[in-house]
Amino acid sequence: MIHSHKNIRQRRSGMIYLLMLGMAMLIAMMVSGALIISRVTARKNAMASNGLNAEALAETAIEYALTKINTPTTGPTWRATNTSAVEGTPVPFNGGTISYIIKDEITNNLTSTTTNPIRIYGIGRYQGSKKIYSVRCQGEKPLTCLNATLCVGGNFAPSQSHSITGSDFTLATNGTFNGNVAGSGSPYLADLEAVGSITLDKVNVAGFTSTGVVARDMPPSNAFESYIAQGTAITFSSIPSGIIQNVLISPSSNPYGTKTNSKGIYIIDCGGLNISITRCRIVGTLVILNPGSACVIGSNTLGLNWSPAVPNYPCLMFNGNCTFSIGKDAVTPLSESTSPATNFNPAGTPYPYYGGTTNATSTDTYPVAINGLVYISGNVTGNVGYYSIDQLIIGGTYNPSKDTITFTYDTIPSSKPPPGFGGAGNMVPIPGTWRWEKF
Repeated sequence: MIHSHKNIRQRRSGMIYLLMLGMAMLIAMMVSGALIISRVTARKNAMASNGLNAEALAETAIEYALTKINTPTTGPTWRATNTSAVEGTPVPFNGGTISYIIKDEITNNLTSTTTNPIRIYGIGRYQGSKKIYSVRCQGEKPLTCLNATLCVGGNFAPSQSHSITGSDFTLATNGTFNGNVAGSGSPYLADLEAVGSITLDKVNVAGFTSTGVVARDMPPSNAFESYIAQGTAITFSSIPSGIIQNVLISPSSNPYGTKTNSKGIYIIDCGGLNISITRCRIVGTLVILNPGSACVIGSNTLGLNWSPAVPNYPCLMFNGNCTFSIGKDAVTPLSESTSPATNFNPAGTPYPYYGGTTNATSTDTYPVAINGLVYISGNVTGNVGYYSIDQLIIGGTYNPSKDTITFTYDTIPSSKPPPGFGGAGNMVPIPGTWRWEKF
């Protein structure tokens, strides 16, 4: 029995030892795990901190690049001293480095022109972390197309009885002007200039005519980018039969969706289908992408009233060809009471938009006019329209037919070029084009 008790005590002692050893190992593992977790957390925190520092350096790198290219001593030669899409030498800054890349996204050649926009990539490196921030920039001076009331990138060839009225403005074409207008003589109360020849058959020009002039700078192919980035999408399928009519579109009114846009910028991708815009009031910038081959802006029987929500922004950015004809005649206004009755100046959208009034009625009338800039990248055909418009820029050819156009040139876009319309001069960031880059 004594021997049995001794064995029991020995077994108990062994069990206690094993238990204590297990607890010690468990504590050691817990301590080791805590240390590992602490080290991992510290490493993560350090990486996060390094990443934040790298982001700050990337933003600084863009500021540094803008300072370099806009400084009078270095600015005039920056296109020649930088190679498109090639990173410059990193510069030490706040414990890390900053560097930048300047890229001409259109030609990939910084010296091919002095008016193309650029994209600046700011690169920040800090303790193994790397971040890239970028922004598209344009010159602060306007493209020379903005200095003409009507600027046509291709040939300007009016047909049939046609007139353009206004005062002290320029009609410019980077091609030829062929004014073979049938019927009675048509007055052109403006200066007329062409890179090519000018033919004046039954066209009466009140101002000067000039040929062999330097071609005016036109918007680049990526002029739409900023508006797309800032805009709110309207699905084409939400527009009945592809016809925008009897509606108000403005920063506070989107009849084709639940989302509005504070700048009144709405993007419509037509997907190759035709769109028509008529009998409506628009306060904002419509951006039309991938249109069909038979699109119509306006109507020769119904008018529209249009102005931008941002004063220097275009009313319309149209990426394609279209027919442009915005009014029935010179005196018939846009009427709210025309069936179906539509209130075009409800609360939130006064008329005029700045400093105007609102009401809850549907009995008002509005002049048929586009009080702003219109840009159409392709070819434009007229169709017995009565245009009252501030400024029209056409990338392709222009063939008005029996149109009567009254221009009222507005200097706002030329004094403060909208996105996509900046040319030479100091480079300034374009709204809506900032972004973080993957690498």
